[in-house]
Amino acid sequence: MGHPWGERDSSRSRSGKSWLPGSGNQIIRLQARVDPDLARVLREPPLSRDQKITLRDGRHTLTATVRRSWQLVFYILSQGERMTILKPKSLRDEIVATLRRSIEQYESA
Repeated sequence: MGHPWGERDSSRSRSGKSWLPGSGNQIIRLQARVDPDLARVLREPPLSRDQKITLRDGRHTLTATVRRSWQLVFYILSQGERMTILKPKSLRDEIVATLRRSIEQYESA
């Protein structure tokens, strides 16, 4: 499972900067459910310095402070069923709306 932008620069995450490129001005606290394979990939380097991945009741939950950007949305969508956004609700709603439009395109083709 690769990353759309190639190798990640671990020095960026150690400095508090996300390896995930982004040009958004809004900083958000991301919370997502991730599958075990994605949890392993995201451990090193993490999305942000404050990233945490917890395991509870057999589920991995990712929390990280990141920039809200089109690159973040692209990354989330590229993970498919491996990632489910829990918070913020506005980001979750955006992902759901995008996926619904995508399904509509497939159903009408």
